[in-house]
Amino acid sequence: MASMLWAITSTSMAASQATASSGLKVCTATHVTRQGGTVIRDTVFGLRNPDETATITIERIQAFGPGGHFLFDSDAFGFPAQPNLNVVLAPHTTSAFSAADLTGPLPGTHETFQVYIHYRLDIPGKPLWVSLSRRTRDDDGYEVTGITGYCSDMPIEE
Repeated sequence: MASMLWAITSTSMAASQATASSGLKVCTATHVTRQGGTVIRDTVFGLRNPDETATITIERIQAFGPGGHFLFDSDAFGFPAQPNLNVVLAPHTTSAFSAADLTGPLPGTHETFQVYIHYRLDIPGKPLWVSLSRRTRDDDGYEVTGITGYCSDMPIEE
């Protein structure tokens, strides 16, 4: 019985992945800047296309503060000017941006972000993967110090 349930679940998951054409990832992240710029803690959003054939295009990035207030929308401001951010991900490629790219350095702030990443696949395929890493900067430069936050898949009404 358990193997039959696993087969049904696996088939259902594979079918949903095979028919995905667009998606929405909702992530939480933290951005901390101390006065004087001595320490900055930031969240890096790693984007990955796990599919063998489909291309994923990041269509929009939005950010909202802890009270739901508007912080950033790529439709209004364009995508962050980040050399590691490629909004078109060919099969098995990666890209990245940070919470600081969305707001810039804000002295003395500690913000918890809610970030929406809207994407579309050119053909049915596997959904976008997003990983979050905490980046700490001191006088020596940037050092990735751990994984932080989480992302959830949200339903899209088309």
